[in-house]
Amino acid sequence: MPYGEFGKLRFLDFLPKISHYSIEEDGCVETRLGLACSEGSLLTCFLWRPHSTQTAAIALDFDSDCPEEAGNALLQYLGLNIRKGMRYEDVKQALGTPVKDFGPPGARGGAAEIPYIVGSAWPYYLDCYVTETGGLSRVWIARKDLVDEFDHWESSV
Repeated sequence: MPYGEFGKLRFLDFLPKISHYSIEEDGCVETRLGLACSEGSLLTCFLWRPHSTQTAAIALDFDSDCPEEAGNALLQYLGLNIRKGMRYEDVKQALGTPVKDFGPPGARGGAAEIPYIVGSAWPYYLDCYVTETGGLSRVWIARKDLVDEFDHWESSV
């Protein structure tokens, strides 16, 4: 999905007002994008950089407050053939070879992270978190250019 289209995505267009819904416009949320503003809750939210209106990242936490049906529909809309509860092997089959394979859940504790870079013309970081008992429980997707820009800035300071 082109970055401009992703930037127009809004929380309430896909997800209902969840129990701890709020809009944080002061840029106080620490993320891999740097400090960011957010809409949603602490764990299920859309994020953007201060002084911007463009969504730069989306976090979904099915174990906390992301409604399963709405979260799955958003993932499908984004072209990601994954859904809540998918087993480790099924996520890898749906998305292909990850950037790094940390092994299945249980190999390192309760959850396994499966990191990807998806998209060629418009690349995104995609992190999937899978638990042994609940399957796919958290998803984080972010514009690769903005994360890399922040990481580069961090390493040069």
